[in-house]
Amino acid sequence: MQDENIQAKDVAILMKSVKKAQPYIEALRTFGIESVVSGASTFGEQPEVELIGSLLQALANMYDSYEGLFPVLSSEIFLVLMRLTCFFLGTNFWRKWSEDYQ
Repeated sequence: MQDENIQAKDVAILMKSVKKAQPYIEALRTFGIESVVSGASTFGEQPEVELIGSLLQALANMYDSYEGLFPVLSSEIFLVLMRLTCFFLGTNFWRKWSEDYQ
C-alpha cells in the first residue's frame, strides 16, 4: 500500500455483518495494518447493496437462481437496462451513433 500512496484510511471493507469481521481484522494485523470496525449500520440493507450482493451471488454460482439471478433479473435497474436495450435495438439510434464514432 505504501508504494502506491494508499493509506489504510483510504480503504473500506464493507460487510453484511460485523460478526464475521474477525478473520479480516487478524489478516490486516498480520501485515501491520490496524483497523476500525463500525457496526449498527443499515448500509447492507439498502436495495442497491442487496442487488450488488445478488449479482455477485449469481456470478459466483450460476445455478443459484433464488438468491442470485432472480433478484437481479427482477430488479428495477435490470428493467431500465432492458428498456434502454430495446429502445436502442428498435431504432436506428445505435447504427447512427456507431457510424458517427467509427
